[in-house]
Amino acid sequence: MNTHLNSVLTLPARRLRLLAFAGIILMAGCQSVDFTVPAIQSSPGEPVVWHDLLSPQAQRSSDFLTQVLGWQVSQTSPYATLRDANGTLVGGMFDSAEMGWPLNSGGWLLSLQSIDLEATLKRITDNGGTIIKPPREYPDRGMSALVQDPQGAVFEVLEVVSSDASQSVNNQMWTWHELVTSNPLLTASWYAKVFELQTSSMDGNRHMLSKNGEPLATVSTNPFDDTPNQWIPVVSVADFETTLQKVLEWGGRLTVRPNPDFANGNLALIQDPSGAAMLLQNQETLP
Repeated sequence: MNTHLNSVLTLPARRLRLLAFAGIILMAGCQSVDFTVPAIQSSPGEPVVWHDLLSPQAQRSSDFLTQVLGWQVSQTSPYATLRDANGTLVGGMFDSAEMGWPLNSGGWLLSLQSIDLEATLKRITDNGGTIIKPPREYPDRGMSALVQDPQGAVFEVLEVVSSDASQSVNNQMWTWHELVTSNPLLTASWYAKVFELQTSSMDGNRHMLSKNGEPLATVSTNPFDDTPNQWIPVVSVADFETTLQKVLEWGGRLTVRPNPDFANGNLALIQDPSGAAMLLQNQETLP
């Protein structure tokens, strides 16, 4: 995880409209088709162990990730694997239309690791969270459940079961994670209780989640109009300016362009053609 980003990432104070993946809660009542996810290795100390893009425009999202980030996207449906330029896993992508999920825009679904899923789910419900979809077993990967924190952010809880078939995941590609929410203090405290983390205030509006002194993620005020609270992943890119040009060329949006008041001009909030949001960080600024 990038420990430098936590000190510079401050979303602009002005209100912005950001598309978010709406309708994800309805997934619980939808008939889904069969799909297979890759086995992965457990990552001790890593709170976020997997990233899935849920896209109602899977082909456009696939082209975007390939051309803008240089990733490799397997041409399978309804679930595709995402790999970096070297062929190492970085995540997956659901074709929400093929899955029968009524999403009107795309979004990233993060998987937070648990060493005891049953105990974690109990802490979630005991502290006001909601289980959207009950635990399901995935061969060679483990058990997972789709949940929602008390402020409405949706994520997956995953208990990884490593096996001989497990593959390493390039989690270093994801340099940070930002949770934008309507009540940062309460939300940070909630995640600390549920996942046995520590929380500290950075400036009153932003809070750091840590484990054993290691920063893991930031919880900040949701600055976006009419947008559900959500997790936003951060990806580092080698050629920052060229990558931003490609975002526009391949149907994406620069929702927050680089500017000196936003991480010294080294971060940009973008959306892919489906509306899925992520932050791009200039790789040259990494320690």
